[in-house]
Amino acid sequence: MLLVTSLLIACSDQKSAESAAKNKAAPAKELTAEENVTKWRKDAEAGNTEAQQNLGDAYHYGKGVPKDDALAVAWWRKAAEQGSPDAQHRLGQVYDVNSYYGLKLGVPKDTAQAMMWYRKAAEQGHAGAQFGLGLIYANGDGVPKDAAQAVVWYLKAAKQGNVDSQVNLGAMYDDGEGVPKDAAQAVAWWYKAAEQGDKDGQSNLGNKYYNGDGVPKDAAQAVVWYRKAAEQGQIYARIRLANMYWRGQGVLQDKVRAYMWLNLAAAQGDEEAIRGRDKAEAWMAADQIAEAQRLTREWKPGQHTDSKARYSGIAGGALEKELVGTAFVVSSQGHLLTNRHVVGNCQQVRLAGSDKPLKVLPQDEANDLALLQMTDKPRAVAVFRAANDLRQGENIAAYGYPLQGTLAAGGNLSPGVVSALAGLGNNTSQIQITAPVQQGNSGGPLLDGKGQVVGVVVQKLNALKVAKLTGDVPQNVNFAINKSTTLAFLDSNQVEYKTGNWWDFWQKDLADIAEDARTYTVVVECWK
Repeated sequence: MLLVTSLLIACSDQKSAESAAKNKAAPAKELTAEENVTKWRKDAEAGNTEAQQNLGDAYHYGKGVPKDDALAVAWWRKAAEQGSPDAQHRLGQVYDVNSYYGLKLGVPKDTAQAMMWYRKAAEQGHAGAQFGLGLIYANGDGVPKDAAQAVVWYLKAAKQGNVDSQVNLGAMYDDGEGVPKDAAQAVAWWYKAAEQGDKDGQSNLGNKYYNGDGVPKDAAQAVVWYRKAAEQGQIYARIRLANMYWRGQGVLQDKVRAYMWLNLAAAQGDEEAIRGRDKAEAWMAADQIAEAQRLTREWKPGQHTDSKARYSGIAGGALEKELVGTAFVVSSQGHLLTNRHVVGNCQQVRLAGSDKPLKVLPQDEANDLALLQMTDKPRAVAVFRAANDLRQGENIAAYGYPLQGTLAAGGNLSPGVVSALAGLGNNTSQIQITAPVQQGNSGGPLLDGKGQVVGVVVQKLNALKVAKLTGDVPQNVNFAINKSTTLAFLDSNQVEYKTGNWWDFWQKDLADIAEDARTYTVVVECWK
């Protein structure tokens, strides 16, 4: 019955729409700028604040009338005095020492007048006026500098989505001005601005990921945000992105793209970029320089530059390394265990430093597990914990090869604890851990205090998405596939793995655990 009612309403609406369409008059003729001014003048003289605001804008920009800044200010004032927050904000900009309006309108700078009009608009919730007040307090222009008051007004505007306030509020948290120093809060506000496309917010996020300040250190994420800002012309981001390409940090090493970004920044007159570009030429072949110059000429503002292919002088069709992860030996027959998301969509999977493809065996998409087959005899095999008695709060350690080209090439051991016996959304096939996890850790073993495997590292929580939803950046919220799920996968594929003795209570030093893990853990590369 409910469905029928809904359908009847829909049909009724359709009939009404059809009837209205038949009787609809021809669309109104679009007014010219001059005709708009005539209409606005009539309404403005009758006291309509929107018309007064529009008429002021017309005089300011010279649309439909000769440009006349004095008349622009006069009409804005009429609207502002009647309480229009937009006009009050505009009038505040006219008097503000930080605003571009006063530079063009010939009005004497007057901080007291600017603050009066900003405050009237700000108290009505106008985000632009709130930002203007915050900026005056932050800079101390005509008033005593007051960082705490700046934060108050930035926060009001930032919560409404004002990008400039979000960027400046992030800076206040980053520097500890007007608020306690809090890198995580800085990241959260810069993320909000960056997601709206602000290039300064994007560049600042890149710095945070590069330095590991407020978020886990992640060169690949730094590249993502530097690139977004660089594509919008942010000079600092272009230089930083060039450095990342040159060194192969968070991205495949590519001197051609490094030169391109330096060249683009140099064209903006940046001295550091000019020096860097000139130094780079000494380390590049003539054909690489020519290619970089071609890319520079063809680049257009806003052009997305992240491509799967990179210039290498190799004939077309050559495979490129797309992803790096960790795997570990689980049988004396040379079976390697890793995550499906590391190897699932690759044309070839190789051990680091080898050009010989590994054989990809069955995969478990639901639980993100995959088996590989080595051709050589393994020198060591991981040992799984015998008992299913893992406890919340128990010490564990993740071993793997995160951020290849940035961190130690010999592997990383990251200690932590089991924080929950289920994963995201109460996923019982996973456990939650505090051991730091970075790009490249995926597929590595999770080890207990005896150095025995209790899980497979799989993912970390997306800190920035959580920050967007909650305004807070989570710390060390990472996940591993639990041992029961892992062994069920190995059992279903007849893999003969090793388990420890249940009566073995001997705990190892972390140094010994790392030394053992290094013998059976490897870097795997996805090539496409």
